[in-house]
Amino acid sequence: MSLITLPVVLDLVAKATVILAVTGLVALLLRRASASTRHFVWTLGIISALVAPALTVALPRWELPIVRIQTPAPIQISAPSAAAAPLHQRQAPALGRTDVETAAAPASQPVASATTPWTLPSWPMLAFIAWALGAVVILARLLIGLAAVQYFDHHYAGDLPCHAGLTATIDPSPGVCTAMLVDRYLGGKRRIWAVVAAFGDNLPDAARELAQTLALSDERFAELRELGENLAYNAYGEKISDLVIPPAALYELMHRYVDPFQFLRSETIIARLSKARRDDLAMTSEIDPALAFENATIYILPDAAWSRRVSGVFSNHLANRFPDLAHAVLTPNAQGGYTVSVRAPAAVRTGADALCRQFMTGGGRAEAAGINHLPREALPQFARRFEQAFSGLPNVASP
Repeated sequence: MSLITLPVVLDLVAKATVILAVTGLVALLLRRASASTRHFVWTLGIISALVAPALTVALPRWELPIVRIQTPAPIQISAPSAAAAPLHQRQAPALGRTDVETAAAPASQPVASATTPWTLPSWPMLAFIAWALGAVVILARLLIGLAAVQYFDHHYAGDLPCHAGLTATIDPSPGVCTAMLVDRYLGGKRRIWAVVAAFGDNLPDAARELAQTLALSDERFAELRELGENLAYNAYGEKISDLVIPPAALYELMHRYVDPFQFLRSETIIARLSKARRDDLAMTSEIDPALAFENATIYILPDAAWSRRVSGVFSNHLANRFPDLAHAVLTPNAQGGYTVSVRAPAAVRTGADALCRQFMTGGGRAEAAGINHLPREALPQFARRFEQAFSGLPNVASP
């Protein structure tokens, strides 16, 4: 009897559906978690959905023994016949010689074996075979690592892992952002969004160069700049609640639009971001440098959500307003230290990443870099190395 029957197939489908439904629910609850966490959840769910049916078929079934008590059928007792003889008077029928020989003789004719003609498997069996082949292919891609990863970054990446499935495009050169690397890979198919991203990374010259092939008016060019700066502003913060809008929600709004101008006309979120950015930046006008050197300044912002939001925009604002100086903006973080944002002088356009990599959790690119967590006791050391990196001597000091 075949193990793959219609009830078995329905059972397998039901189990896989439940597993994937639970996985989807968990992924929904983790929608604000990191992409790697959600990827792990889905990978675990898919593997479980593929393996569970196979185990159902391969492993023996375990059933609880249930004792069923049935009512016995009534016994019919008939009255003895008048002709029936008493038991002790009955005699066994006599066997003749021929009967004895026939009973004792072995069978002389072989029994013909029955042959079953070959037939196509039932459709439940065909469905199971198709599922098994698909499961093997998917598991092979997950376990053997045939999935390809295309990695673009304009930050210093260190030593990259060597793997046939990894293709990395890394360029930390000044004047380059990640969107420009992707634009080169796509052959300019989405160049207008690369212009937006270049403005967001405070690369106006690169944005203008990219926009030469787009024939944009000055008004539209200014709209793209505003959009890029507002999107970059919403990327800074220590936690999701610091931001004007969660990045996942912003992505859900943006990814449907091929044209950024259509996005600007259809969504109101950019107006909210623009107002919040200008309000936060206005708060910094009352803050003086904590340390000022000949070629560099250090600002320490208060411990507030607006400070964490505006740190990147404020750093770019300082770099544009005082292009001959290096700037560091520090904001207090939950670990009791500082999150640091560094901008190299526009005339030099290098040195920010080398400085930040001297500290744990530091990195970035030549023009702009940062440190995720600088312990409070390491602040004097950072100030000294910051001064040395840009060859400045202190001329003004504020407590």
